[in-house]
Amino acid sequence: EMEKLCILLLVDDTVYEAVEELRLVLATPKSSSQFGASVGSQNEALLKIKDTADKPIIRFTEAKFSISEPKEAGAVVTVRIPVVRVGDTSKVSVVRVHTKDGSAVSGVDYYPVSKDIEFKQGEKRHVLEVEVLFDGIREMREAFTVHLKPDENMVAETQVMKAIVYIEESNSMADVTFPSLPNVMSLLHYDDVARKADNLYPPAGYPVICVTACDPKYPDYDKTGSICVSERINNTLTHYRWLISAPAGPNGVTSPMKEVDFETFFTSAKMITLDSVYFQAGSRVRCAARAVNSNGEEGLELSSPIVTISQEEGESQTMNELHSVHFQFSRGKSNGFAPLLHRERALYFRPYESSGNGLLNKDTIKHNTEPCKTFSSLRSQAFGPIFSPF
Repeated sequence: EMEKLCILLLVDDTVYEAVEELRLVLATPKSSSQFGASVGSQNEALLKIKDTADKPIIRFTEAKFSISEPKEAGAVVTVRIPVVRVGDTSKVSVVRVHTKDGSAVSGVDYYPVSKDIEFKQGEKRHVLEVEVLFDGIREMREAFTVHLKPDENMVAETQVMKAIVYIEESNSMADVTFPSLPNVMSLLHYDDVARKADNLYPPAGYPVICVTACDPKYPDYDKTGSICVSERINNTLTHYRWLISAPAGPNGVTSPMKEVDFETFFTSAKMITLDSVYFQAGSRVRCAARAVNSNGEEGLELSSPIVTISQEEGESQTMNELHSVHFQFSRGKSNGFAPLLHRERALYFRPYESSGNGLLNKDTIKHNTEPCKTFSSLRSQAFGPIFSPF
């Protein structure tokens, strides 16, 4: 025989240990041969025992979770996210777990969580609960993430440190969107929207209009129209938003775009045209349009490129001058409300006493030609404004 096996039995345990070593030594040779026996120079072997099976690891059980949004206001549903510890559980581990916004927003779509999870001796599993809220908005599915921090006691290793939670909409947004971005242009050019040069700089003093890819006036409607029909987009149901910004300063720095979130006295700021708001030269404008199909289901929103109001064309080119506007209000003999211009350029109404003949005296109001808000505490049919040059 030239070779023999040395069998060594290892005893398994549940305690995680570092790499352990032992030596196997050949000694005390014996032989029945008349020449005896001897041990060669390679008479010792080093054996290292690695304990990978008992290494303590804390992790999420899955990398993705999904839950349906509640179906009514005030209701909540709870997503349960297991956090487990495998390997050696003989020591105490503490990990912090917290949520982070994605397309879902804390406080609106779910309640945020940030807490420590303590694994005591022998504990292998904890369950993190996150409450999901009803937001009442028809939209695509949203998501937020949950994160694990390293073990504060530096006992266990953390793996699968991030899990994504998807909130499935119970009344999800329709998979419909315009085939191309909308365009902002002057209402003056609505019947000739292919005039590209004019569209880039709408003339001052005219209302602007948001032209979607499903509007027959759209420049490429010959290409987009058939797509709108196949997607069953009803352009008359489109939802609009408007965003505006002041002209760039002398150094060329522009202000951020802000949504027009007020209603003017004469019309709405959520319509296809931004009427009753007249911009000074250099102002920047963009619109956002949300597609709606023939079933009334809302789809995705697309925003137009930003356009700049012309510096050369349009009405009332001297935009920084103050102009006088004369208002004459006709009303019955009872007390009413007379218009005044607020220092913040908001037109508001205060009580006045009728002069007996139901006609106010002429009043001159100076105002800047920037957009202003108008509102009244009376219904619009209660009085009739008459604009005259006097």
